Amino acid sequence: IDLSVDGNVAFASSYSEVMNIIAVDPSDPANPSLMSSFDTTHHAYGVQVAQDGKNVFVDNGAEILVVNVEDPANPVLSGSVEAPGGVFADGLKLSPNGDTLFSEKLPFIGSAPPSTYLYENKQYIVLHSSGGRSLKKGYPDLVEFGNQIHVFKLKK
Repeated sequence: IDLSVDGNVAFASSYSEVMNIIAVDPSDPANPSLMSSFDTTHHAYGVQVAQDGKNVFVDNGAEILVVNVEDPANPVLSGSVEAPGGVFADGLKLSPNGDTLFSEKLPFIGSAPPSTYLYENKQYIVLHSSGGRSLKKGYPDLVEFGNQIHVFKLKK
């Protein structure tokens, strides 16, 4: 889940039978209303709003989709970049200025979303790479097990 720059729209990815991202109006948290749905053709593992607020980046396991959301009620595919072998949410993160999308090949498929931390005025991204049991069931020939934590310090 990620919020638009102005905080008026929440974007969420769906990792279920419904392969999409949704835009939600969060102004009434007790009764959020669906603004739109966008078909990602594959499971949506992660969504990240660009700093300019005009696009969202979506990791669908096969490619990174760039979806224009200037009109959140009518999202439009702007482009895509192939991600051979998949990125699977753990590799998808924008740089602080919004100009660069980070991608890091992990030794094992990531098993949790990335976490960000601020320590002594420095920002870090932490990724857990373990393979994941549920992914092993679905992709027995592709998923290996391991247990590593990767920490990246972002440059200012």
